[in-house]
Amino acid sequence: AAPDVYAMHQGEGAALKVMQYAQNLREAGFDVLQHSGQQSLKAQMKKADASGARFAVIIGDNEALAGTLALKPLRQADENRAAQQTVALAQAIDIMKIV
Repeated sequence: AAPDVYAMHQGEGAALKVMQYAQNLREAGFDVLQHSGQQSLKAQMKKADASGARFAVIIGDNEALAGTLALKPLRQADENRAAQQTVALAQAIDIMKIV
């Protein structure tokens, strides 16, 4: 079965934060596939799409410092597809539960 979320990161500071956020998302009831390794975001997005995940969670060093994440819907119908947005973890959880 496809995961709910594919969590990825870019940058050393973001590597620890993505592990923390992935655990928080699992505790909130989401099935999370976490990317490992140091591939480019483009390569990670290809893997996220291939995984069948509903959402991509992207954390860079800026998001790690700000305590936010970029949330990108991957599977919604084109007419309902929301744009990528930068939000706090709690807001991301609320958004994913609604969709």
